[in-house]
Amino acid sequence: MANSLIRIRPRASLPLLLLLLFTASFSPAQIAATAPLGTIVASGDAKIRNFAATAGTTIFAGDQVTSKEPALISFISGSKIEMTKATAKFTRNSNALVMDVDQGLIRFIFKKGEEVQINAGEYTFTTVSDIGPSGELGLNRSGQIAMNIIDGAFAVLNTATGMQTEVNADDPFAVMGVSGQGHLSRNGNTISDLSLSLESDELKGKCIVVETNAHAIRANSETRIRILGSWDLETGIYLYKVVECNEEDMIRAGASEESAKKAAAVSVFDFPPVPAERHILRNAAIIAGVDAAIILPLAIKSLRGDEPSPTTP
Repeated sequence: MANSLIRIRPRASLPLLLLLLFTASFSPAQIAATAPLGTIVASGDAKIRNFAATAGTTIFAGDQVTSKEPALISFISGSKIEMTKATAKFTRNSNALVMDVDQGLIRFIFKKGEEVQINAGEYTFTTVSDIGPSGELGLNRSGQIAMNIIDGAFAVLNTATGMQTEVNADDPFAVMGVSGQGHLSRNGNTISDLSLSLESDELKGKCIVVETNAHAIRANSETRIRILGSWDLETGIYLYKVVECNEEDMIRAGASEESAKKAAAVSVFDFPPVPAERHILRNAAIIAGVDAAIILPLAIKSLRGDEPSPTTP
């Protein structure tokens, strides 16, 4: 009979058939989007999409990881990061490892040649050389961002203004994040913002940018900032940003080159210069409120495996 010629394939081929049918329904880009990126080596009370993630848990592209205590992640490439009080989403864009950091402290040591893009607030940090950068990034809910670098460098792009700069071992990066909307009067020397709750003179020695105007700050009260000089803007309500008194930070905040240069010169004349080590301490204060942030070289050694991490319980 004709039906006797029909052959039944072995059951062992069924999984292979299902795999072929499954993978055929997805494009290479879709398959890559869910590819494994690395593993959680030390959990530190970590979660992936609100589910507990113990040591050994695989991180896939698209996963969001949250960690209250220090959690160490080792990527397939050999790069490592340590997350503390942090939330970050991990993906791949072509060959680049992409990290969307929402808050917290991220210590990192990226392998030589690894392409990395870190998105934090309004800023995008992109590797600019084959040297694997090592350092730390901090971002808090107030909009303050800081990055310290030991090796390598990142190009920094302000996605809101288009301004670009670079952060490396000689030039730490920080955005103070004191900003708001305040009232000023033409030819006056104050700007008032009732939503502020400042300590007396905590902004003294910094600079304020309003539109393209930049001025050094002479003093401040709880809700009022007083500048050196006077406003040449019309009386009204304006957005403002408080930044460090260097030309680069002021221009990044929107000031014109001429105004930034003048404000920086006035600030240097009226206030003593900030020692270089203060930049690291300033960044440490911003970085997620983690006390151990000031022990950066020791912490980076711990990621390399040289010695125990001061932040690991």
